[in-house]
Amino acid sequence: MVFGPIGNQKTEICCDEMCVIKNNVQKLSYELPTEMLLTDYHCVANFWKSSREMFRTEMTCPALNECLLMDCTFCIDLLVNPSCNPSLASVLWSLVTLTMLTGLCCVLTLCRSCHQNFRMIVAIERIGCQCWRWMKRKTAYTRARARETIRNKRETLRIGAREWRRTGLTRLARIVATVLLCVIPCVTASQSGNIEGKPELTPMSVKLMHAPHGRPDSLMLW
Repeated sequence: MVFGPIGNQKTEICCDEMCVIKNNVQKLSYELPTEMLLTDYHCVANFWKSSREMFRTEMTCPALNECLLMDCTFCIDLLVNPSCNPSLASVLWSLVTLTMLTGLCCVLTLCRSCHQNFRMIVAIERIGCQCWRWMKRKTAYTRARARETIRNKRETLRIGAREWRRTGLTRLARIVATVLLCVIPCVTASQSGNIEGKPELTPMSVKLMHAPHGRPDSLMLW
């Protein structure tokens, strides 16, 4: 707080290059940064009653006790400066240490849990990979068996068709041979019957001879 003389028209205050100018004030509240109060600082005050009359004063202020600048009970400043309130600083440091240990234990527990979870995930992935490989091998084996079965069935069908054609041709040949064996004798017998049934023409010569007188004529065939 700065008080000016009676009849003051203008006030100028400078502390380490920090200046404030006010007009027509008798009392001025001048706040300085906390960093400046921790060291010695020099202030200059100029007061004008008129444009010709000026009053000047200078003053070097000692640094304030840093404990007086603390306006908190639980803060970092008290931890940094435990000499201001040793008992409270000890309590704060104990709380901070306990909190850090608790956090560390939580982190270790979390890491252990994460490690177990990671191992479980790795085991699950390993089982999944083994199942996938087994399914892949099973699929390949099934495909190979299916191809082999299809190939065998095709070969069996081809051999069966070949045997069926061969058997059919053999059976057809037997039927044809049997038919021929049955037809040929019938045809032969029919031709023989036709030959026997036809009248046999035998050339004959006719010769007429006159019998002696008194005998009847007769016809002689040769």
